[in-house]
Amino acid sequence: MSRTVLRALAVALTTAVLGATLTAPATATRPAPRITRAGLDPALVAGRGATVPFVEQEAENAFFTGEQIGPGREAYTLSAEASGRTAVRLQPRQYVEFTLTHAANALTLRYSIPDAPTGGGIQAPLDLTINGKHKRTLTLTSEYAWLYGMYPFSNDPNVDPIPGWWKPEPDPVAKPFRPNHFYDEQRVLLDRTYRAGDRVRLAVPKHTNAAWTVIDVADFELVKAPIRQPARSLDVRLFGADPTGRRDSAPAIDRTIATAKKLGWSVFIPPGTYQVNRHIVVDKVTVRGAGNWHTIIKGKVLPLAEPAPDKSIHSAPGFYGKYADAGASTEVHLADFAIESDVRERIDTDQVNGVGGAIGGGSTIENLYLHRTKVGIWLDGPMDGLLIRNNIITDAIADGMNLHLGVSNVRATNNFVRNSGDDGLAMWSETNPAGLANHNNVYDHNTVQTPVLANNIAIYGGRDNAVTDNLVADPIREGSTLHAGSRFNSTPFEGKLTFARNTTRPRRPEGPELEHRARRDLVVRLAVDDVGRPADHRQFVPGFDVQRADVRRRLASQGHLCHQ
Repeated sequence: MSRTVLRALAVALTTAVLGATLTAPATATRPAPRITRAGLDPALVAGRGATVPFVEQEAENAFFTGEQIGPGREAYTLSAEASGRTAVRLQPRQYVEFTLTHAANALTLRYSIPDAPTGGGIQAPLDLTINGKHKRTLTLTSEYAWLYGMYPFSNDPNVDPIPGWWKPEPDPVAKPFRPNHFYDEQRVLLDRTYRAGDRVRLAVPKHTNAAWTVIDVADFELVKAPIRQPARSLDVRLFGADPTGRRDSAPAIDRTIATAKKLGWSVFIPPGTYQVNRHIVVDKVTVRGAGNWHTIIKGKVLPLAEPAPDKSIHSAPGFYGKYADAGASTEVHLADFAIESDVRERIDTDQVNGVGGAIGGGSTIENLYLHRTKVGIWLDGPMDGLLIRNNIITDAIADGMNLHLGVSNVRATNNFVRNSGDDGLAMWSETNPAGLANHNNVYDHNTVQTPVLANNIAIYGGRDNAVTDNLVADPIREGSTLHAGSRFNSTPFEGKLTFARNTTRPRRPEGPELEHRARRDLVVRLAVDDVGRPADHRQFVPGFDVQRADVRRRLASQGHLCHQ
């Protein structure tokens, strides 16, 4: 039997396994529409997490003619990676129909379709109608989903595992081995504004090349009109930027930035799709779009002729501050645009992130939509003083956000992160010759859901950092909702590390919502306050000196301090 046939059979077998969690037939009666937040009842999470511009509806709560998958928590399954651990699987001529609870003129659809037999993804149609009319056909893709094997993962369904203690599965392993990262999302602007009570149907047509289509969640939004050009700003089109996306706009954006800095003006990117395939370097400048639904920076991951000084072997669209060894960037303000990247594999030496470099000195990053990047926002210090707020980061192939090496006085607030391929939000205080530590940073009022690997929020070393008022849900494997660890060559914990008023839904009902991996010589005050979740759980594992931890509980909260 040929290798191609074997791969096709393996993918078919995986499809059968992934669909094995079917637990419910089509809904018999039309349910009342339900709003959720990270798959949870909003009443349970009031005051926690990000305030987002969209209204979330889970497919399993809608009217559907397919089959429900889940709830399920087993890694490498569609149900485990679904929002709320549950979704709806459709065959041809089946549908999910949502009833709007608020006026909307746009939606974001989270879905999954099968991979190609040899990897690389497929495209498949999905019909969208509203009140039985206004039909349009969406093109779904799995070209940015479906990873296999072990870190740093592969797009090849036939990849072999890496031998070692980390592979408990006996040989020979079933192929594809450890499939994961099944979901992607697509944004859709509707033809007009629809009212509460209108019905939005997503139907698989009779003729489709997808063996199945899984609908997970739809986010409905009333998108505002494009922002007008501010006073004392330069339009990038005046310098040759192409809003149709046919021509490379990066040089024109560079020219606009250079001129704006000389004039002391800002840069405006009006509605359109602008092709950018490399970094746009920013320093002491404001770059603003017309809104992240209207101004789209879109580009490809392209191979470099030779490795860059930062060791990258590919380029991709991104806005970068100067690296710290070049003096870092200050007074940068990025706002109101989207970056649609093209990252399909994880190469950790590649700087193919949405926002990167070192950006501090009173800078702001806000109202961005960052999609299909390696990391949404990865900042390399030393750098000081930055506000990151109101951003949406989805379908990253690695972390959602990471503050790395000597980063201080950064507040990341009201950000929404979903389907990251590694930690959703991380602070990594890596050891360095200068002895610098991450310090005085805060992650507050963020929503982080379904990181495919590792943790929703992780703190690796540092001094006087805080994680407060966040909503974190559904980690998949090799991690927890909240994590503090002396790992990855991090600096020692010093001062006070605070976890306060976070609401969590862990990966399993009896699992920890706070995991602390520490060296025995750890000297730090750890404050855990009001860490709420549906079921009480409290465990202190022998080997950690609990007397060194300051654990306060004003409500029926619970913590898990684990020494390994």
